[in-house]
Amino acid sequence: MPLIRLVAPFFIGRFVSYYFWTMSAAAVSRKLELEETDAMAYFSVYFVLTQFALLGVVYVFMRVDWKLLLQKRKWRWLPKSIPDLKRSSSRY
Repeated sequence: MPLIRLVAPFFIGRFVSYYFWTMSAAAVSRKLELEETDAMAYFSVYFVLTQFALLGVVYVFMRVDWKLLLQKRKWRWLPKSIPDLKRSSSRY
């Protein structure tokens, strides 16, 4: 499966949910007379860069052959699966 098919919905959903909670927190802070700039810190460059870095960590975590690593203490990447064109075309 192409990585873009996983990454695009992930980031869209993450952005929408973070935006919702940030704006909700900003509305509550206005009621409580807190500074509004505190809620906007979640859209800073540092925050966005750390989200990309953590997504990279998740990718690496999924590509490690954990069975081989835990059983034989050898590091190996799992091979990328290549879809079988004959099998995928027979489904449709």
